[in-house]
Amino acid sequence: MTNNSVYIISGIYRNTKITFPKINGLRPTPNRVKETLFNWINNKWNNNFTDKNILDLFAGSGSLGFEAASRGANFVQMVEYNKQAIKSIQLTCKKLSLNQVNIFPGKAIDFLQQKQTKQFDLILLDPPFQNNEFEKIWNYLPRVLNSNSIVYIESNLIVQIPDYLNLIRTKKAGKVYFNLYEYNI
Repeated sequence: MTNNSVYIISGIYRNTKITFPKINGLRPTPNRVKETLFNWINNKWNNNFTDKNILDLFAGSGSLGFEAASRGANFVQMVEYNKQAIKSIQLTCKKLSLNQVNIFPGKAIDFLQQKQTKQFDLILLDPPFQNNEFEKIWNYLPRVLNSNSIVYIESNLIVQIPDYLNLIRTKKAGKVYFNLYEYNI
């Protein structure tokens, strides 16, 4: 893997190379972490993504959202504010004919503050490490969660989690903490 590419690891686009520009703070989820995460999700969902709506709130390279789309997700909403990253995600969507992927060009908090018509089964939270966006979004996140939602959090620090999330799985790889939570209504 070069500094500006990752591969989709499973599903209909398995082994498809995703390229993205070099952007300060853009750090795609490592393959071994991504594989563990999606194994956790597969176990929870019995390998069935077809009726699931996914929200990739800090899309960056789009790697996590594309992985969900490759596994058959019904709908993937990516949120990204960097124009270069957005263009890269759009090119990948076009290349793979991913009509179920939508891109919101803006910040995570802006997306969450809008009136939402969709609720999501999986929220992917993997902001740039130097960014502390978690505190800003906790109050708004329940607006987009349905009753059986799961939330993935990836960070270089231990994150203070709101009471409405219950830990399912946790792991650390190198300097990366990654955790899966259930939404507790």
